[in-house]
Amino acid sequence: MDGNGLTASPILEETFYALSRKQYSYKVSLTNEGLHLTKNSDDGTEKTNLIHIRDIIGCKCMRNSGKSGHCACRPVKGGTGKTTRDTTTEMDECQVRVPYVEAGDCSAYLCVYAFVLKNVGAKNEKRDKMTVTLRFRNFNSYDENSRLAAKWKLAIKSLLRTRCEDGTIVAPSDDHYLGNHLLVIVNPKSGVGKSREIFQRKIVPILNMADVDYDLHITCMQNDARNLMRTSNIYKWGRGVVVLGGDGLMFEVINGLMERSDWQRAFEYLTLAVIPGGSGNGMAKSISFETK
Repeated sequence: MDGNGLTASPILEETFYALSRKQYSYKVSLTNEGLHLTKNSDDGTEKTNLIHIRDIIGCKCMRNSGKSGHCACRPVKGGTGKTTRDTTTEMDECQVRVPYVEAGDCSAYLCVYAFVLKNVGAKNEKRDKMTVTLRFRNFNSYDENSRLAAKWKLAIKSLLRTRCEDGTIVAPSDDHYLGNHLLVIVNPKSGVGKSREIFQRKIVPILNMADVDYDLHITCMQNDARNLMRTSNIYKWGRGVVVLGGDGLMFEVINGLMERSDWQRAFEYLTLAVIPGGSGNGMAKSISFETK
């Protein structure tokens, strides 16, 4: 449904068939709302799951899904755990129904990555990682299948670029998209010295899933981040600046921006984010508390 209470028209639509004795099929539709996964069973019943565009972080095309020619199409409900879960292996496995190709697998795959908010408003509110993998094998040529998968990827990426925090769709501002890179500033000596490990183990996989181009800056001395913000062309980092360290690192970034002659435009243009990597992380806790 859109803001006027009307059903959103499909931008793209495709049918996938499950490798199951019960002959399930899945109609996958992309609309301004997100990805609609409609399960049709052999008894004629239908059930639709919606992955909102606000929960999708990115998508990637690939030749081999790593699942032996299968593809996941529907998330499984439930599950426990206090941390983010990857439900990829818990999904039903399905594929496009096409003639067998003896020359080899010519399929193209599209992986859509999302972090779906669960238990909204409850104390245990969290986001579960969800991966939906769609297999395109409509043609006997990988190049043709790849073009179809790329068409879906382009449509999803277009929706991601034009979404708001509330999920509405707006036309992007030319000024806001002067640059499309993200800057990540890491202080390797913050806290107990695990900022590099946090970046490699937790942040890099998410950036790769979102297909985000980023620049990494490792600070090497006091006021390094401050000088970087004061002297650099910050407008190439249209996706924002992520600070991974303690409170002092964000303090340097803000002070560096304040020392610029164009500081007002800089604060209007840049989005700042903090990932706690210090000892106390008071700023990150305060921001989390205020926005909860």
